[in-house]
Amino acid sequence: MQEKTITALRDALTRQQLPFVQGEPLAAHTTFRIGGPAVFWCTPKTVDQLRCTLALCRENGVRTYLLGNGSNTLFADEGYDGAVIDLRGLNFGPTAEPQPDGSTRLTAGAGLTLGRLCAVAQQQSLAGLAFACGIPGTIGGAVHMNAGAYGGEMKDVLESVTFLDSDLTERTLPAAELALGYRTSLFEQHPDWCVLSATVRLQPGDSAAILAEMQDYLQRRKDKQPLEWPSAGSTFKRPQGAFAGKLIEDCGLRGFTVGGAQISEKHCGFVINRGGATCADVRALIRDNRILDAEMLLDGVPVGSRDAEWHFLKGSVLYRKGWLEDAYTHYTAACRMNPNNAEYRAAQAHMETGRRNGGYRTTNQGGCSACDMCSGLLCADCCCECMGGDLIRCC
Repeated sequence: MQEKTITALRDALTRQQLPFVQGEPLAAHTTFRIGGPAVFWCTPKTVDQLRCTLALCRENGVRTYLLGNGSNTLFADEGYDGAVIDLRGLNFGPTAEPQPDGSTRLTAGAGLTLGRLCAVAQQQSLAGLAFACGIPGTIGGAVHMNAGAYGGEMKDVLESVTFLDSDLTERTLPAAELALGYRTSLFEQHPDWCVLSATVRLQPGDSAAILAEMQDYLQRRKDKQPLEWPSAGSTFKRPQGAFAGKLIEDCGLRGFTVGGAQISEKHCGFVINRGGATCADVRALIRDNRILDAEMLLDGVPVGSRDAEWHFLKGSVLYRKGWLEDAYTHYTAACRMNPNNAEYRAAQAHMETGRRNGGYRTTNQGGCSACDMCSGLLCADCCCECMGGDLIRCC
């Protein structure tokens, strides 16, 4: 980011008395404990502060990243060249509204953790949310990607969501209009929308029975997942008809380590930080996947999350498959979205040289080696069923 842009945004935020700091280490705010500094770290406490912060960033041409509990995010070692917006300040509620049919609506801010919402529901003898008790994300993140676990998901209980749209206008939509599917929602198609609050409808239940169910789920997590290590949770989306962890184990990768990053020996679906792991370690660890595995993960990334890195990786996969014209299209898209990235430009230039010379040649030149293709896959798919986090990008 240019210094004049930094100065302009800093002065604008200061004039409006909006809370922010510069150079905040992102590792302190993600469950992976990885990530360099953000140029701006903004901490709005009200909807008005959030709207004003986003508006000023747009006016000054500064990109933004909405962060909840940081539970499925891998930031680059270099940090984030923009403004990270910490939404945990929007943690109001939950407020209860009993309904004539005996059910109860609970409404809470996007920054409230799912754990807190589950605890309140249990205390008020409200059933239906126990599945979410161990998901280490915020309500906003859980809505964004329809978080779920143990046979339940947010769409089972979600009634409505209030959010800021592309024009920073506050809107509310019923759950039926949010295109909720397996780890996806309408919000992934509109990455500039920002969840403000959500309302769930729960049924009356027995408080002791609900607590027992929650404790059972938490014990299962403790027994089967490497909760003692920093991670982004279950790393890969579940492929249809199979389990990612089982496939990885069958490949003989249990315990495979690069630097401080390791495929967990306890659960192969997790990449953990055993101490001092960098984003580069995680990228290197994942890049040993095969072409079809990489393509499966890339194709699982929501359309709204497909940034320049995604297009570069997709181009690399297609290049290796021999689908060269399609690869060129994706390299071009990557360069258009991030024209300053030398790796993207080199890949596109290599393809253009082949075009001019009358045909393509599939070599490892141009920065599009097979190993590169997985560099952002973790970032794209960290939010499988146990994460209630944010859009995932390797920034």
